[in-house]
Amino acid sequence: MGAIHATEDAMDASDIRTLRKNLHLTQAQFATALGYSSRTQITVFENGRGTPSKQGFMLLQAIADGYRPAKWPGVAA
Repeated sequence: MGAIHATEDAMDASDIRTLRKNLHLTQAQFATALGYSSRTQITVFENGRGTPSKQGFMLLQAIADGYRPAKWPGVAA
């Protein structure tokens, strides 16, 4: 997967959707991995009706670069 640079100018709704799909995750799984309680926030991001916080962009970039949080789907805690 090519690098996605997580800045408000560089990562848009399409990039977020592409990242999630490249990871083979549902919106609900991606939401959990990012610390959201429901998939609604991912829907908002993917439809361009909102953007992640600066910290959210940093986490998305880290995930795009290979980082996997402890709550990653399919990873035993």
